[in-house]
Amino acid sequence: LKAYASDLLGKVDQSFSIMRRIFLQAQPLEGERLKRIVYPEGEDPRILQTAQEVVNLGIGKPVLLGRPEVVEPLIRDLGLGFSLGDEVELIN
Repeated sequence: LKAYASDLLGKVDQSFSIMRRIFLQAQPLEGERLKRIVYPEGEDPRILQTAQEVVNLGIGKPVLLGRPEVVEPLIRDLGLGFSLGDEVELIN
């Protein structure tokens, strides 16, 4: 049933299908540390939302490159639930 649902979603949205395969491959094995994923455009709202999805899915630890004075207000304005330092690293 799980495979059928995934296949159905993949047919609905081709980009979802591609991203789903990437996410499944990126998930850490049991006992393995989360992979760090660097996002050079950490001030882009789309990148921040992607970082939230990575945290939600538990597939990695996002590393954002950006200015704290720009990124922190964006996180609040977008209503994202991750915290800088713990779940997501920010490098100025």
